[in-house]
Amino acid sequence: MRTLLLLFFILVSLQLKGQLALVNEAQKFIQEGKLTEAKEIIDNASNEDAFKTNPRANYLKAFLYKDLYLNSKGASKESYRKTAFQTIEDAKPISSGTSFENPLSQLSEFMSSTFFNDGVDYFNQADYDKAIIYFDKFLIALGDRVDEFVLDATYYSGVSNYLLGNRDDALKNYTFVYENGYENPLLYNDLAALYLKNNNPNEALRYVKEGLSKFPMNQELLITELNILSQKEDYASSEQKVDAYISNYPDDIEVLLLAGTIYEKNTIEAEGERKTRLIEKSEKVYKKAVSVDPNNYHANYNLGVTLYNKGVDIINSKSYDLDLEELRSVVDKSNDLFSSSLPFLEKSLESRQSDIDLLKALRSIYYNLNMKDKFDKVDAQITSLE
Repeated sequence: MRTLLLLFFILVSLQLKGQLALVNEAQKFIQEGKLTEAKEIIDNASNEDAFKTNPRANYLKAFLYKDLYLNSKGASKESYRKTAFQTIEDAKPISSGTSFENPLSQLSEFMSSTFFNDGVDYFNQADYDKAIIYFDKFLIALGDRVDEFVLDATYYSGVSNYLLGNRDDALKNYTFVYENGYENPLLYNDLAALYLKNNNPNEALRYVKEGLSKFPMNQELLITELNILSQKEDYASSEQKVDAYISNYPDDIEVLLLAGTIYEKNTIEAEGERKTRLIEKSEKVYKKAVSVDPNNYHANYNLGVTLYNKGVDIINSKSYDLDLEELRSVVDKSNDLFSSSLPFLEKSLESRQSDIDLLKALRSIYYNLNMKDKFDKVDAQITSLE
């Protein structure tokens, strides 16, 4: 019996030495970049029991498949990554407490990061379904760990879900990162947008205010706050804040356009001098917006409509029993405003040929300015659209 045991020991020892020589040869091929040759050796050897219980051999196999993954394309690439992960998992028990435990852990971290990177790539390509898949794979690979990368992956999964219309999933992602102290102003902005979509402006405003307490000059949060106040019809607060925002961002086209819209909305409940002042403020910011971006559709359209409406208001505010001279004065003032509005509305028409409201405004101006050819052309266009 003792002799049989001795022979068995000798056979295993010889087998280990043979496997060790193969591992050394495979390592040499990897160092030389000859991955195909290394793969052939590793694949042939990896079915042997001596290989399966050898920490160094398993680490080398995982390392090889990491390199194969990085240097391949197509279907094989994903297969190599899968094998690398499986080898790492198989090697963990036998590597615990050995010199290969930390290198294996580092290799596992690296391979996990490839899921994160793929998620980012798909997100940047606006392929949000695949972005979610790879962010989830990254999170599964890292288990229960919570760090900045886990929070980033969860947050961008939330953004992807939101953009896909998966509001419940987005809220779960956002809530997780919020509760784990994710410090990103966009999170507060996105939570606000989500609650606005769910018709809960009060909760949306709460998140914006919390975000602004941490990021007081963040432009996205400032603009979102204005939009929420406007939606809540908090006219006094919205006007006060938009005045302050314009002083901070005098050349920002989005702020200028939003300011003009808020001033216009505030005229709904305004009368007399206050209403006149708000109209003048909206005209001023729209003129500034056009000077910042002369080709901006909204800037041109809003300025044109503001000037056009001023002309209409002059006519509507006068009684019908004016004498001829007074009537001529009213018509001249309104026509001056119509003329002033015309280049901005015509500029808008360059990019919105089928905008029926825009065409109707132009038709009215052409009529009042006695521009028959243009009137006939626009009138025919309106008829074809209606």
